[in-house]
Amino acid sequence: MSPARFIICLIIVGTVLQIGCSVKTANRSVNSAGQAKELDNVPPPGFISLFNGRDFTGWNVPKGDGGHWKVVDGVIDYDAQSEAEGEKHLWTQREFGDFVLRIDWRIKETPYVNPYVPYILPDGTHARDINGKVIQMALPDSDSGILLRGAAKNQVNIWCWPIGSGELWSYRTDENQPPPHPRCGYS
Repeated sequence: MSPARFIICLIIVGTVLQIGCSVKTANRSVNSAGQAKELDNVPPPGFISLFNGRDFTGWNVPKGDGGHWKVVDGVIDYDAQSEAEGEKHLWTQREFGDFVLRIDWRIKETPYVNPYVPYILPDGTHARDINGKVIQMALPDSDSGILLRGAAKNQVNIWCWPIGSGELWSYRTDENQPPPHPRCGYS
């Protein structure tokens, strides 16, 4: 049986963001912009570039985006104002199987304050007050991420929460996950 192959998607919801990423496949590699002007976008050893630092060659920009996904100083830049109808994600044109994804990102601003951010404990559960109610905090919030396997459940989060980026929220919070239930260790 051959390994599954997937397209990588950058999903941005209301976030002003700059992105650069690298992927290392089982046989070769892939890298996006990373930091602006990082050695003219030369990927690390064993990786190949997903992004050439100049344009969206190799990517599918949403039809009708209106120029909100753009390349600025060698990085992918997005202002969270896409005019595309429906999905506003940026997808790779290429599929990947067994890979390591390396991404550098920077949230440029967080115009939204989310009053419902849960306080997440080291074991992945939500902290509760003495009455059993989930403790929530009001924090600047931006919800972005990378969809792996083309499914929202596989979104690797990029956000401002204290738990950090890299979490797989949908798996951590899924009470129907079969044992052993991975409640922590995703960030």
